[in-house]
Amino acid sequence: MGASSSDEALYDSVVQFVLTQTGTSGPLSRSTELAYDLGLDGCDAEKFMLSFQDRFNVDLSHFNFDLHFGGEGLRLIGFIKTILGREKKLPLTVEMLYAAAKEHRWPATAAA
Repeated sequence: MGASSSDEALYDSVVQFVLTQTGTSGPLSRSTELAYDLGLDGCDAEKFMLSFQDRFNVDLSHFNFDLHFGGEGLRLIGFIKTILGREKKLPLTVEMLYAAAKEHRWPATAAA
């Protein structure tokens, strides 16, 4: 069963939003991770998510920023924990953004 044309249009809109907001030339896949693949973090990630919320009318009340993104700048303790594997961030993918845009809410059951 294929995706409807409105689903495809929404997915394309989310991809275009990510490309525009991150200054990435693409291509992106559903599994592209915002932090790891596109380097989105800190204040830039916060602005991105607020713009995403506004653009796609998404309720982010269940979204936990700190699970997906680090803070601004290099924090030595955070950097050391990341290297040691104690502060791994959960991936936030294009697919997750698309799903949230489709439902107009961040899923409460997601680890986010």
